[in-house]
Amino acid sequence: MSVFLLLFLPTALLMDRLVVSHTYQQKHKEMNELALHFVSMISNDTSLKMDALETMADFTRVTLFVLDSQGKVTARSKHHHEIDPVFLTDEYIRTLQAGNQLEKNITIDKTSYTITGVPMITNGSLQGSIVILNSLTDTEEMLQSHRQILYLAVIAIMSAAAGIIYWLSRRISRPMRQMADATRAIAEGQLETRVEVLSDDEVGSLAHAINHMAEELKRYRDSRNEFIANISHELKTPVTYLEGYAQVIQQEWYETEEEKQQYIGIIADEAKRLNRIIQDLFDLTKMEEGQFSLLPEQVDMNTICQSSLLKVQHMAEQKGLQLQMFAAEPHPYIWGDPVRLEQIMLNLLDNAIRYTKAGDVSIRVITGTEQIRITIIDTGQGIPPDELSYVFERFYRVEKSRSRQYGGSGLGLAIVAKLVDMHQATIDVQSHESIGTTFTITFPRLLS
Repeated sequence: MSVFLLLFLPTALLMDRLVVSHTYQQKHKEMNELALHFVSMISNDTSLKMDALETMADFTRVTLFVLDSQGKVTARSKHHHEIDPVFLTDEYIRTLQAGNQLEKNITIDKTSYTITGVPMITNGSLQGSIVILNSLTDTEEMLQSHRQILYLAVIAIMSAAAGIIYWLSRRISRPMRQMADATRAIAEGQLETRVEVLSDDEVGSLAHAINHMAEELKRYRDSRNEFIANISHELKTPVTYLEGYAQVIQQEWYETEEEKQQYIGIIADEAKRLNRIIQDLFDLTKMEEGQFSLLPEQVDMNTICQSSLLKVQHMAEQKGLQLQMFAAEPHPYIWGDPVRLEQIMLNLLDNAIRYTKAGDVSIRVITGTEQIRITIIDTGQGIPPDELSYVFERFYRVEKSRSRQYGGSGLGLAIVAKLVDMHQATIDVQSHESIGTTFTITFPRLLS
């Protein structure tokens, strides 16, 4: 409202000044034309009597003064004898005697007038002057009337503006207050809080952003809590086995040497499992903190994929799955860390085998002009469409109800996504429930 007033009020005052100035200019112009007309009448008819001039002066509602070349009043309109010509100062007379026209505004007895004087020059000689005195009373009344209309317009516009500004401020501040309350509630942990979206403008966009933030925070909190529960269980299980079977061996609660070796094997397997979980956590933490480095070299992705298949072949055979490899020609060379590239392949293959009950798992390597594309395809249970965008996030597990059955800590695909990004590559996933899942990794090709 202050900005509106700072802009509008000076504009209104300027308009008033312009109207007043234009009105006075028009009045001076009219009086000047009338005075020139009187001079023309006298110059063309030297026998013109004063009665005719007085008649015209009375008709035009002005006071007429005729001056000689010395500046003395020789005649004036008889209906205006009450106005003394003392207002004709020496300065005004000198102006007329110099052959210049006179235009002034004066006040006589608290009444405003315009003075218009025109010299009468014949053959280059000053014969006298015509001076017209015109009252501005009617003009000032008209200006006052216009001013009142302008004031009323200003008041009406300001009232309308105040109403509109009040309505807009309430319309904007109400959702803002709601959003402020919602953000405070979200900060206090009430992540189910949502803001009502009432418009499609910037305020509505902010409300959408707050709701999205609340959804993301809730999902992060839930996945974090689930991760903590999963990790706690994953760590607790091998620790329990280690503690239990170590106690069995320590107390010699076994009957044969074969049974003892069996318990030692279980302890070794659980120690490896525990070490893998810890290593995954350690690697992911280093990646997220930017402290994880690669040792890149020229790598043939056919070799990496074949090596990875060999390492998971036993796991696939135990489930009766068939592994297939479709190599690329010519050799698909990229620039990368062979150890970490194999880790990517092993994580994806392990995931595919784990969630596939029957069928096959295949790797296809395709060499393009500038890219190398690798696809890992399984015939497993698939991923629900609404969960596809979350599979690469840390802590996230699709099969929550049977997470113990399938194993894993929810870190494998998060590690894969980080390693792929570190190789300047991209990874995409497509899946259909009960049909299977396809992971596609696109690497920049190493050109020879």
